[in-house]
Amino acid sequence: MQSIKSIKSIKSLTKNLNLLLLLLIILLSYQTNVFADQLKQNKPIKIKTKVSLPTFTINKERVIKLNTANKESSDNIAPLAIPSGITLSKVSFYGVDSSSSVIVSADTNEDRVPETNDTFIAADDPANEIPTAMSISRTTGKIYIGFVAADGPNKQNGQIVVTNNSKGDFKASKESSFSTGKGTPLGLTVLNTTKGDVLIVASLFFSQGLFDINDQDSYTITAYLPNSNGVPDGKNKVTILAANSLLNNRTINFGFGGLALDSKGNLYANVTSKFKFGSITQLTGAIMSFTDSNNDQIPDKASIFATATATDSNPTTASSIVPITNAKGEQQFYVYGINDVLAKSSQIVIYNDLDQDLKADGGPSVFYTATSEFQGIIGFFGNETSAITTSKLDFSDGQALFAFSSFDSTGNIVTDGGVALLKDNGTGQPSSEMKVFAAPKMGENVATISFVLGVPGSNDKLSPTAKILNISAGQKFESSSKFTINFSSSDDIGVISHNILFAINGDVFEPLILGLAGSTNSFQFTIPNIATTNAAIRLQALDLAGNVGSDTVMPLIIETDGINPTVIVTAPKNKEKLKGNTMFTITFTSSDDRGVVSHDFQFSPDNGANFVTFAQGLPGNLQSLTIPVPNMKIKQGLIKVIARDAAGNVGEGISGIFKIKPTK
Repeated sequence: MQSIKSIKSIKSLTKNLNLLLLLLIILLSYQTNVFADQLKQNKPIKIKTKVSLPTFTINKERVIKLNTANKESSDNIAPLAIPSGITLSKVSFYGVDSSSSVIVSADTNEDRVPETNDTFIAADDPANEIPTAMSISRTTGKIYIGFVAADGPNKQNGQIVVTNNSKGDFKASKESSFSTGKGTPLGLTVLNTTKGDVLIVASLFFSQGLFDINDQDSYTITAYLPNSNGVPDGKNKVTILAANSLLNNRTINFGFGGLALDSKGNLYANVTSKFKFGSITQLTGAIMSFTDSNNDQIPDKASIFATATATDSNPTTASSIVPITNAKGEQQFYVYGINDVLAKSSQIVIYNDLDQDLKADGGPSVFYTATSEFQGIIGFFGNETSAITTSKLDFSDGQALFAFSSFDSTGNIVTDGGVALLKDNGTGQPSSEMKVFAAPKMGENVATISFVLGVPGSNDKLSPTAKILNISAGQKFESSSKFTINFSSSDDIGVISHNILFAINGDVFEPLILGLAGSTNSFQFTIPNIATTNAAIRLQALDLAGNVGSDTVMPLIIETDGINPTVIVTAPKNKEKLKGNTMFTITFTSSDDRGVVSHDFQFSPDNGANFVTFAQGLPGNLQSLTIPVPNMKIKQGLIKVIARDAAGNVGEGISGIFKIKPTK
């Protein structure tokens, strides 16, 4: 009986296991097809904002016409090999259109400045193909590169090349590739899912000229889904933004390529509409956000993150969008606006989303405004090519690398191109630009950088220590007086610079000095001429890695000087007679509760009706001045002595009335 029961139990268990297995198969089948079936949508979307969007006029003279002719080997531009042992976190990648190649540049000395270059990969058809975008999967290690063919058999078509750096030598080989169809893959980003890499591609197609208007023109965003190996092969895809979608009833038919994912998988994308107003081509646009509304791991629900305004065109021209989490844990977005095409300066601006509602908190703060030597550009390779590049950037840990082109004095001709570096100087503003890579010119071709990806990091995570030595909380200061701050700082590797900041109200800090040498330990400054009981002073010490150590002392008390200096002129005396063409010594006494800093002297020939200054800015400790007496007849002369203190308070004294008799 026991054995029969056991057999029945085994049969029952087997039946249950079979049912369970069937359920698992169904579930796995559902999960496998969720990408392909649930989101097969190609319908245009309609997005409306609560405000009307401003429009900007295109300056076609600032659109650069590029050339694919006379290409040369990329071997000529990368003579320095990357040393072994360099990690991915220490390198940057640049797309170079003039050589149809991707250059890898490494930081080998821990200063976060890439200085050694090598060729990572070159196009299969360098005479016709241009690298336009790149993204790296942090999960699979695959490196995805977008190319567009400006001419040849694949003209107008985009391609994704899949590579890796498995050997760690930064010599990539093509593992696979697939076509993205007509248009330039202008933006790439990788979404890591449980099934593998989802490659999201923003693609721009123009059928005629870059800024001609045609119904065939389109800007689309497509998610390419992973195959069984976890890598997209172009066979399965989902449309995120379909052609002919609308933004405030205008067709989204253009874009500058800004595309990014935040840490939660939300997608951010630049979208733009080009249209005619009379005979003038105009642009309007925004940065859109896409969330995953149905939990299938693909962003699909569109909303507006930031719209352009009359004073902020950057959402329209955003070629790069870089989400970061700052030291306070706040969500920020660094955006590179290629405003040169609008006859404005290109900018790097910062949008905040402190409440993380996927909407920018008001307008941006400006991190950097480009000069003519460091402008961002948009360039294309001729009518009907659908081939385009835009200057781009990447940002990490207070440091930006950005592509630029220089213009001559006419403002129209590109004279140079390359990659530049900006470092946050510790105040949220950058130091001066540093050129780190020059795009090689190939014959007559204008050389530009189509993308920048990766900012070298540092193993140095330890911030310097900083200490203010001779100021303590509650200390009193006299306004407009000179004060020397003494301080000390140290770092495990070395302090390279100091910033000293001051806040009148204890909250908003303004720099007194930026970039003070790392070896310096004192600085003299003038106390502001304002009364406050809540001032603050801050010392910052910076190391090579960009780490910042600080010391803040507050509250500080500033007492203003409201007392004017006093002046008594003792000579010339009343009724004194002077002779022309002789020397005479003016004598006086001046004093102030905090000290006289300067004197001015004036002369009146008409008992004070008019005064003429004959000496000014003389030392504060002066108590006499010898002058030549003018050789003229004066019946009622006066000398006025003016004394000033450090706060700008003024006191004056007037001599007695004197006469001058000319010498014959």
